[in-house]
Amino acid sequence: MTKIAFIGLGSMGGPMARNLLKRSFEVQGFHIAAKSLADLQAPGGTPAVSAAGACAGANFVLLMVVDAAQAQAVLFTDGALAAAPSDATVCLMATGPPKSVESIAARVTATGRGFIDAPVSGGTAGATAGTLTILAAAPRSSAGAGSCPIGKPPRKRQ
Repeated sequence: MTKIAFIGLGSMGGPMARNLLKRSFEVQGFHIAAKSLADLQAPGGTPAVSAAGACAGANFVLLMVVDAAQAQAVLFTDGALAAAPSDATVCLMATGPPKSVESIAARVTATGRGFIDAPVSGGTAGATAGTLTILAAAPRSSAGAGSCPIGKPPRKRQ
């Protein structure tokens, strides 16, 4: 089963993570608000006490954070990237300035991990309905790019 670390469980990330759970993905999440962690746990997600804790054993690290600066802090200062397995793929879903995203991508791929730039459009309503537009971009050679859970056809839990 694909294990996803989902960092940023706010108004968009929370519904996105719950939609992944509905589609039989294993989701470990982190957010600074306890209510968001409880909302993840209720449908079967696993709350983590830190971003690094959420990344342990994850195939994919999905970052639905405010901006590129917060993504950098989570990945490099808070230890999320170091805690992720060496073959994990980081998927940045926040919109950021191109130079900042390029810098994050370079630092991630320098460790041998994959990187997908995947900003979203559709707001909270789209996140809740599972109808976001995801503008994903990655080199074909990026680890995990072909098996990333974003944009996959829905699979309902049995």
